Amino acid sequence: MKRAQGVLLWAAVAVLLVLAFAAAFPGVLATHDPLQTEVRGALLPPSAEHLFGTDQSGRDVYSRVVYGAGRSIGIGLLATGVALVFGLLVGALAGLAPRSVDAALMRVNDVLMAFPEFLVALVVVAVLGPGPVNIAIAVTLAAVPVYIRLARVQTRTLRRAEHVEAARILRVPATQAFVRHVVPGVLGALTVLA
Repeated sequence: MKRAQGVLLWAAVAVLLVLAFAAAFPGVLATHDPLQTEVRGALLPPSAEHLFGTDQSGRDVYSRVVYGAGRSIGIGLLATGVALVFGLLVGALAGLAPRSVDAALMRVNDVLMAFPEFLVALVVVAVLGPGPVNIAIAVTLAAVPVYIRLARVQTRTLRRAEHVEAARILRVPATQAFVRHVVPGVLGALTVLA
């Protein structure tokens, strides 16, 4: 059982390394220019020359996937990072704030969570227009409510933990106790979500 898990782990690592390499150096793995059109070669099936076939304009689909990997990974990392930071800040504020502030923040968050993430992303892209930055903004806005909710729950749970109470008894300043004892626990949960 453990041997099979080890094999699966290394297979996953190998796939991630290939994706990272493709994102960093697409010209090495791509077989054609991703923008080169050839109308006579449109909609060809997969073959030795065109591994994934060609699209309606005769462009090599494999090369387009390889070149698109870098942009997709970049947008995903940017959106996830911004959502994580924003979710941590707002969620921690809601978790530490008085009930009225917490309730107000969570009602706004509940409204945002009521809409499907895909729909939110489509609306944002429709309003802002296409482009990598606008797509990153759309994905961030669609994902951030989940991060806020998780950060709030973790903050409320950890602020009452024994080690945080012990820090208070030892008269550790509240900000220092929060940064040292609560934030790592909240970041752990958010990292898993990310």
